[in-house]
Amino acid sequence: MPGENLNKKPPPQRNSASVDNETVPMPQGGDGEGQAADALNSELAAIQVPGFKLLSVLGAGGMGTVYLARQNNLERLVAVKVINPKYAQNPRFIASLTQEALTLGALSHPNIVTCHDVLSDQNGVFVIMEYVPGRLTARDLMLRLGPLPEDMVVEILLQVVKALAYVQAKGYIHRDLKPDNLLIYRDSPQPPKNFAEIFSMPDNRVMVCDFGIAAGAQSLAQQSGKALFGSPAFMSPEQAFRPEKVDFRSDIYSLAATAYYLLSGAAPFDGHERDERLLLKAENDIPAPIRPERQKIDRRLLKLLAKMGTADMDERYSDYASLLEDLEYLSLYYADKQKKLPSKIMRRKRSFFLGLLAGLIILVTALVLQQFRYYLQLLKELNYVSKTISLIFWEGDRDNWRIFQRDAGSEQPSLFGPFEAEALALKETLEPGQSLRFDLRMQGQRSSSIAILDENDVKKAGFDFYALKSSHQLFVRMRLGEEIMPLGHAELNGELDWTQIEIAVNSQQIWFYVNGELRGFRHLEEQMRGWRLRLEPVRANFIQLKNMYVSEAHMKNGGPKHEH
Repeated sequence: MPGENLNKKPPPQRNSASVDNETVPMPQGGDGEGQAADALNSELAAIQVPGFKLLSVLGAGGMGTVYLARQNNLERLVAVKVINPKYAQNPRFIASLTQEALTLGALSHPNIVTCHDVLSDQNGVFVIMEYVPGRLTARDLMLRLGPLPEDMVVEILLQVVKALAYVQAKGYIHRDLKPDNLLIYRDSPQPPKNFAEIFSMPDNRVMVCDFGIAAGAQSLAQQSGKALFGSPAFMSPEQAFRPEKVDFRSDIYSLAATAYYLLSGAAPFDGHERDERLLLKAENDIPAPIRPERQKIDRRLLKLLAKMGTADMDERYSDYASLLEDLEYLSLYYADKQKKLPSKIMRRKRSFFLGLLAGLIILVTALVLQQFRYYLQLLKELNYVSKTISLIFWEGDRDNWRIFQRDAGSEQPSLFGPFEAEALALKETLEPGQSLRFDLRMQGQRSSSIAILDENDVKKAGFDFYALKSSHQLFVRMRLGEEIMPLGHAELNGELDWTQIEIAVNSQQIWFYVNGELRGFRHLEEQMRGWRLRLEPVRANFIQLKNMYVSEAHMKNGGPKHEH
């Protein structure tokens, strides 16, 4: 049986002019020849979709053709996939497609393309989907600019895994992940000129499409018993040989194959006929990608991809939480490599532990005491690491929150929360006498709020922010119980301007600063032994924070005096 080869040595790869990239049913026991995508023709172009006006062709594949269309009654742009007549005439396919696509349509996630509806009439079957501006897939990105930088591949993986984890928690998997099903949301009519432009704006992101379509075709393949469904270049070996075992780990494998393609420009085991390729997948793990000009890939990324792309599905990640954690640490690591973190912190961590080990071995009390003092100093320095460089510093419903390594108006990593993102709280409990300083920007007439919690997570105070586009001003007010106190506004020179916020907390006092100016002060009735910051659910279009640092704020002469 395929998969019993224990050597698992990466086979030699031959050059090939094509990649089995299309999503197509594959005959079992056939000659392995791929079924090419149907050519666009006048019959498809002339199809009338009730209630929609087709504007242009966005793309075509084995399952059908995707059009940009305008929905007449809502006056909005949508994407309409006209299903290939070969599948549209099968009632089992349509029933499964409709049921799962509409179920997934009720889900909402910033990294998932929403399915609005499935229509059918005498002209065919049409899947109405959210339109993603930019017309750019991950495959287009690689073909246009070449193999992607490692940190960008990690960012793409991180966003896709968040979407997959969300859907898997609802009981669904994708089954057909590949570069063509990863769309880059980028609201610009011009194609990107370089990699820096890909995530240059706060709302740019990766969106996974075709959940329902993959599910419908997979259901048809399993029911017929005559065909297997998937993209041979990216599908997992169990999809080909043990379809009854397919689960979320199959998506993890396909995502590893996608990362291989984005890093190297070729799919794993490229250069082999379809059946030979599937056998190689069953007998071998996905090999390490080969970068252009043989550039080395960081071993940390290689280790993660190796665990994602094992032929044995039991050796892959057993849950998305572990994979997310490793990706977040990798994102943090690449930020440090690009000098977005204080490098001395990373170096001194290692020297500290080596010094501590030496102290334990020789049992010299003086050295142990010295290392202990060094440890206290290290903890103090760690407070100068921004809390907005990674989600590992935060807890709560993190699905909709994202970390941007850079974007418009900022070269530092930032924490971004879109409309309806859920509450997020700092994991770290701060002490009285410490303060948090950070830069903030937001957009939208609805407010977004920040809360101060005590050591029991009881809300002690809140701060509401409003950014009115017409006035170029950021308005702030403080809440303590039922009392509301306006704190004035900060002038903004543009929509993407940042405002510096500082919150200092003593045991019974809260101080609030805007751009270094004291705007609010309150005395609390009860003492606090510790406090945390919580970002409340986002009601504005978005809220974004960067450069969030902890400082020691010793209270002298009635106000906080900072130690730097």
